[in-house]
Amino acid sequence: MNRHAFGILVRWCLVLCLQIPDAGTVHGRPCRQKKTVLDFSFQTGSQVIGVDPFSFAPNLVLQHTIDRIYRLPKNPVLEPRAGRWDAKDAADPFIVVQPDGVYLFYDGDADGHYRLGWARRDPQGWGWRPGGPIHLTSLPPWAVYHQIAPVVITTGTRWWLFLAGNASDVELGYRLGALHGSIPDSWQWVQAAPIINPSAHDWDFAGINYPDVLFDERARKFRMWYTGFQGPLAGIGYAESSDGIHWNHHGTGPVFAQPPGVIAPEVVFNGQTYQMYLTQLFPSNKGLKTRIIRTRSPDGVHWEAPETILEPVEKWEGRRLMRPNLSFFEGRIHLYYGAQKGSHWRIGEAVAEARFDTVGVWRSGWQSPVSGTLVLCYELPGAARLQARIYLEGKAEPVALPLQASARKLRFLTYESRIALPAETATRRWALEFLLRSDGTSSPLVFPPHLE
Repeated sequence: MNRHAFGILVRWCLVLCLQIPDAGTVHGRPCRQKKTVLDFSFQTGSQVIGVDPFSFAPNLVLQHTIDRIYRLPKNPVLEPRAGRWDAKDAADPFIVVQPDGVYLFYDGDADGHYRLGWARRDPQGWGWRPGGPIHLTSLPPWAVYHQIAPVVITTGTRWWLFLAGNASDVELGYRLGALHGSIPDSWQWVQAAPIINPSAHDWDFAGINYPDVLFDERARKFRMWYTGFQGPLAGIGYAESSDGIHWNHHGTGPVFAQPPGVIAPEVVFNGQTYQMYLTQLFPSNKGLKTRIIRTRSPDGVHWEAPETILEPVEKWEGRRLMRPNLSFFEGRIHLYYGAQKGSHWRIGEAVAEARFDTVGVWRSGWQSPVSGTLVLCYELPGAARLQARIYLEGKAEPVALPLQASARKLRFLTYESRIALPAETATRRWALEFLLRSDGTSSPLVFPPHLE
């Protein structure tokens, strides 16, 4: 079988290109985010200076720019495992960074049916420990044969898993669905029907696949970029939703298209600019290949001319790179991607050369009087430093919180501090502030705090 809707796109684009002149040239529970009365969404802070609460939401890092992206020498980082649920393929990575673990969601195949699964980062940062398949009960008819391309996000109080599914072993006709649950493998369908269904009257009538979803805390809105298929061709579509279930499509065509085809978008928003990493087909003297490209946009709809980020040059990559995913943990910006050698898919890793601001401040809005233990979790790579303090209404001087005195190591470079709130917060309104520092080569990573 060809890789989902990928094979037919390659075949048809090859025909088209041949008609173009010169075309052949633990689950532990430390610091898990909880629903509280506190307003600690980093995206809605009252003071945000030199920090980025958007790119790796829901977590907070210093503002940064991304330069060259290069592979790590230990690739591939995740391969099919003989005798397991992913014995033939491991593809479509998506990273979720939590205080108690870094999780890699992906799809795999052992018997011709693709399904979702997960792996977990070794606590010392050495590599990935296999988790297992995600057992989705009561599969709806439209997704009974394949479930692929996982996207896992949080809206602050709820976790979502978006996916693409198909009813049979065909390459087009995919639909999108959604589940609620908890990381890594406890999920329930939001509804039996797809949340996005191809329509014969729309430009993406032949199938909708490979979604990427961001949740905008300020607008309380979901934003989705996805691959829409027009018969053999593919472009990137855009849709919005207020509830994650009912979606409004933008316009009557793709928001980004590059012949002979683009698929599998990964969109990162830093509060001002959108960057989209995605897969593009391109002709070479050995036939069609795929590479990872990047484009920018001021609004997520109108995109600039793209630049090439990675091309398949390593032996294990074959001629196809697929579905990039960007994340930040262990002091680095990582780009995970799939690659196909022969008939098998594997997962690779690249990292970015990035320049970070050296200081940044985030402060919450005023919180109602309350008492209890404030639980703070954070990563501190290299020269990164983090301070936390509380402002009390009516007092000019803040109260510093003793992070180091109460720090407990959770995993590589990651700590938890449990600090009793000052007595005054029981009678006064108060605000929490973080001060992030670095030497410009990396950043602290701060997880949303909660109160116990």
